[in-house]
Amino acid sequence: MNVAFIGLGIMGNRMASNLLRHDGITLTVFNRSPEAMAPLKSAGRNG
Repeated sequence: MNVAFIGLGIMGNRMASNLLRHDGITLTVFNRSPEAMAPLKSAGRNG
């Protein structure tokens, strides 16, 4: 399943982090400030 998040505010960041824990989900994120994506990038499988 492909899931995308646009905006990683308080709620989006937590929801995206939770999805990273599940197998079979490909997560794509976008945020205006790249530093908000850094923790997700380091926790995920980059491909």
